[in-house]
Amino acid sequence: MVMDCCGQVLSSSPFVAANHTAARGVRHDQCDSGFGDAAGLIDALQTGDHLHYNPETAKIELARFSGVYTKAVADVQALVNQTTVPEDELEKRVASQNTRETSTVPERAQRYKLYLKRARAQLENGMPK
Repeated sequence: MVMDCCGQVLSSSPFVAANHTAARGVRHDQCDSGFGDAAGLIDALQTGDHLHYNPETAKIELARFSGVYTKAVADVQALVNQTTVPEDELEKRVASQNTRETSTVPERAQRYKLYLKRARAQLENGMPK
């Protein structure tokens, strides 16, 4: 079940597997780290919103979801692949971004990798069959 910040259910569908905590972390940190685009992940996460706010589009949303989900997995995997560089290079990338973060660069780099790992695992766990 995916809920918004107010506790409203956005989707209880089993195919919306990536939880908001990991996804928010990826979305936030990927913007700060300059690693690329998580548009597919964002699109997949917004499926519940689309269904909630525009239930008349359910047929269209469900028809396109398999492709959206596949893109989300590919986008997250591409971001993961970009973090397989040596730690010092990853930290340089993270350090080069303007941020109001109070955590250290190594902490931010490790947190980013953790968020990506969680997002990938959750997406793989909920893969439509």
